[in-house]
Amino acid sequence: MKAIHEIREAREKAGFTILQLAVAAGVNPSTVWRWENGKGNPQFGGISVLRDTLTEMINEKIGKLADLHDRVQSIKTQ
Repeated sequence: MKAIHEIREAREKAGFTILQLAVAAGVNPSTVWRWENGKGNPQFGGISVLRDTLTEMINEKIGKLADLHDRVQSIKTQ
């Protein structure tokens, strides 16, 4: 299933573990593992939950990185 492979790729590139994604999405980690490894077929709703949760996690990480960048720039200009 293409969507779940894209979710896995995005999760890995963002540096998140299966456990982190599963906990944030309220899904059992073994379920996410099975889906990512082709051992189970998620319902459409399951894919949507993972996609939306991962998007939120990535956006939060980007926000934290932007804040850190701003702090570093502030220190450099002092």
